[in-house]
Amino acid sequence: MKIVVTLLVSFAILVLGYVAYVDAQTKKRQELIKVVEDAEHSLNTIQHDPRTHLSSYKPNH
Repeated sequence: MKIVVTLLVSFAILVLGYVAYVDAQTKKRQELIKVVEDAEHSLNTIQHDPRTHLSSYKPNH
Protein backbone atom coordinates (compact mmCIF):
# COMPACT_ATOMS: atom_id res chain seq x y z
CA MET A 1 0.00 0.00 0.00
CA LYS A 2 2.84 2.39 0.84
CA ILE A 3 4.40 1.72 -2.55
CA VAL A 4 1.17 2.57 -4.38
CA VAL A 5 0.76 5.82 -2.44
CA THR A 6 4.41 6.71 -3.05
CA LEU A 7 4.04 6.07 -6.77
CA LEU A 8 0.83 8.10 -6.96
CA VAL A 9 2.38 11.03 -5.10
CA SER A 10 5.49 10.87 -7.32
CA PHE A 11 3.32 10.79 -10.45
CA ALA A 12 1.24 13.73 -9.19
CA ILE A 13 4.41 15.73 -8.53
CA LEU A 14 5.71 14.98 -12.04
CA VAL A 15 2.41 16.00 -13.62
CA LEU A 16 2.26 19.19 -11.56
CA GLY A 17 5.85 20.02 -12.50
CA TYR A 18 5.12 19.48 -16.18
CA VAL A 19 1.99 21.64 -16.03
CA ALA A 20 3.96 24.41 -14.31
CA TYR A 21 6.68 24.16 -16.99
CA VAL A 22 4.17 24.37 -19.85
CA ASP A 23 2.44 27.33 -18.19
CA ALA A 24 5.75 29.17 -17.79
CA GLN A 25 6.68 28.52 -21.43
CA THR A 26 3.27 29.76 -22.58
CA LYS A 27 3.60 32.95 -20.56
CA LYS A 28 7.11 33.57 -21.94
CA ARG A 29 5.85 33.04 -25.49
CA GLN A 30 2.90 35.41 -24.96
CA GLU A 31 5.23 38.06 -23.52
CA LEU A 32 7.61 37.70 -26.47
CA ILE A 33 4.74 37.99 -28.95
CA LYS A 34 3.54 41.13 -27.14
CA VAL A 35 7.01 42.68 -27.30
CA VAL A 36 7.29 41.93 -31.03
CA GLU A 37 3.83 43.36 -31.74
CA ASP A 38 4.66 46.51 -29.75
CA ALA A 39 7.92 46.87 -31.67
CA GLU A 40 6.13 46.47 -35.00
CA HIS A 41 3.56 49.07 -33.98
CA SER A 42 6.30 51.50 -32.91
CA LEU A 43 8.21 50.94 -36.14
CA ASN A 44 5.08 51.56 -38.23
CA THR A 45 4.41 54.75 -36.26
CA ILE A 46 7.96 55.97 -36.87
CA GLN A 47 7.88 55.02 -40.56
CA HIS A 48 4.64 56.90 -41.18
CA ASP A 49 5.65 59.99 -39.25
CA PRO A 50 6.42 62.73 -41.82
CA ARG A 51 8.87 64.34 -39.39
CA THR A 52 11.27 61.39 -39.64
CA HIS A 53 13.53 60.53 -42.52
CA LEU A 54 12.32 56.91 -42.27
CA SER A 55 8.93 57.70 -43.80
CA SER A 56 10.27 56.71 -47.23
CA TYR A 57 11.80 53.45 -45.95
CA LYS A 58 10.34 50.35 -47.61
CA PRO A 59 10.83 47.03 -45.79
CA ASN A 60 12.03 44.02 -47.79
CA HIS A 61 9.17 41.59 -47.09
